[in-house]
Amino acid sequence: ASEPRAGGNRKIGGGNAAKHHHFDVPPEILEGGGCECKDEVILAVRLALEAGENMTQHYHTKGTADENIDDLGISTKSHESDFATAIDVKNENFITAGIKSQFPDHEIIGEETTGTGAIPPLTHKPTWIIDPIDGTTNFASGLPLSC
Repeated sequence: ASEPRAGGNRKIGGGNAAKHHHFDVPPEILEGGGCECKDEVILAVRLALEAGENMTQHYHTKGTADENIDDLGISTKSHESDFATAIDVKNENFITAGIKSQFPDHEIIGEETTGTGAIPPLTHKPTWIIDPIDGTTNFASGLPLSC
């Protein structure tokens, strides 16, 4: 993959997301000064923007005649108020694959893959901690107060 240029027009998105929107990594991030983790930050922004696109269909159809077009596939974890949607799982898998493709030696702790089990111990390796939808209850209810 080529290095993004500052202020350049780097398309972000794949699959259905690419059909609907075009995002740029903000130039402030691309320029990054002396940030030793610039590549990680660029990847995190790109993955977050694309994962956000996976949420938009639900927001666009909630409260309309098409509301039931998307099955959220809600599954509970430790109790009924602790749940995940199919989009949580999809986003976590997408983000994990993106990180592993660029940084195969980095560790990943994901909210959905860890579930209610023991949290893996932190090591000296770079570690990403993923919450694929922060505000799942708001998301499932159609409130756009999540990310």
